[in-house]
Amino acid sequence: MDEEIYDFIQNIEVDKRDDKVFSPAEINEELFDSEKPLEDVLASLERLAEEGKIARTEGTTQDGYKGQLFTCKN
Repeated sequence: MDEEIYDFIQNIEVDKRDDKVFSPAEINEELFDSEKPLEDVLASLERLAEEGKIARTEGTTQDGYKGQLFTCKN
């Protein structure tokens, strides 16, 4: 799952990378049709962030989610 998530985040169009952050639920919906347990998706995202492969921040999305958000590293 880590590799799928990493590839998804890295394949964001370059001109949109600076603005695009993902909540764990968005990743689950986009990649796995919300079929994976959200805890597993979050654990994978946290692992990738700890390894320095993706960036992690805190914030609020337009749909009201408040918490950890993830994006590619610049």
